[in-house]
Amino acid sequence: MASLTPKHRSDEVTSSAMQEGLTNGAMVLFPSMAAVYAGLQNPSFRKYTNWQSRTALAIMPALFVFALTSEQKMVHRMEEVATETEHAIKSVEWADRHHRRNSVPSADEQQKREELRELYRRSILNSNVRVVEGDELT
Repeated sequence: MASLTPKHRSDEVTSSAMQEGLTNGAMVLFPSMAAVYAGLQNPSFRKYTNWQSRTALAIMPALFVFALTSEQKMVHRMEEVATETEHAIKSVEWADRHHRRNSVPSADEQQKREELRELYRRSILNSNVRVVEGDELT
């Protein structure tokens, strides 16, 4: 079920970036392993490299591609999420402006509002609340 909570969106972006990184890293891992295997067929390659360097030659290209593509995917998806969120906010603002512009109250509605405002004013004045005129208390 889709959710618009920030935590859910963050998890969605993270899993998408992880999937992209793993896919591209695996696509590079197998050719780099094959290249190291082919290098092991050469006696001078075996002579001048130890097991750590051969492991690094096999794994580091895949780790680099994983880090690069997952970071790029995460930045791209976060920008998409930000754009979607901004669009949603602007859409609500536009709808609110449009509603306010197109909804001019009728004379009857205006009269009801004035009566309600006057009723509220009288209830405050008749209570034991002291009303101070003006914007400041001095």
